[in-house]
Amino acid sequence: MDITIISGKQRKAKCVVLHGDAGVGKTTLASRMGKAIIIPTEDGSDHLDVDRLPLCKSYGAIIESMKWIHEKKKSGEIDHDVVVLDSIDWAENFVETDLQRENFDQSYGKGTIEIGQRMGRLLKGLDLLNELDMKVVVIAHSECKTVEMAEGGSFSRWQPKLSKRSNARLQGWSDGVGFRAGEVKGREEAGGGGGGGGGGGQRRR
Repeated sequence: MDITIISGKQRKAKCVVLHGDAGVGKTTLASRMGKAIIIPTEDGSDHLDVDRLPLCKSYGAIIESMKWIHEKKKSGEIDHDVVVLDSIDWAENFVETDLQRENFDQSYGKGTIEIGQRMGRLLKGLDLLNELDMKVVVIAHSECKTVEMAEGGSFSRWQPKLSKRSNARLQGWSDGVGFRAGEVKGREEAGGGGGGGGGGGQRRR
């Protein structure tokens, strides 16, 4: 078998995850990463001057949208270099709805496994677009989870709002995960300054 040594840095479009609360500018940021085309599962991009496909209202519609982009990109009919899935947590909701409609047997964890497999097929579709030198940006809403440490104690962590299995698969698939935080400002409580609980604080907007 002939083996060829490949030297130097290799240029490759990245697959990234961007999560955060609603309204913090995730889609806006993603749309500025190149010539973007959005696969929308919600109305979060209507205010942006960006190319998008019709709103996807099912898992099947997302798969068909990815196939359409792949076909047009491969044939040279479109020249977009960024594809944005907005958002993947809605995609997982669609899968859960499909299982209920199909009366899928979800006993003994079968439903969880099936959701993971279908989400895996979605990520494989995004991989095919990435192979056409398209940067892939997957948007997700965030949730705050408490993590218990083995040595005792705990801490809070922001993560994509997905099932445990889907979240692990997504983060293992991506080249990087970014968290888009909202604006945080100091706030002085009314009547603050005394020792009776009136000190300063913070709130997240």
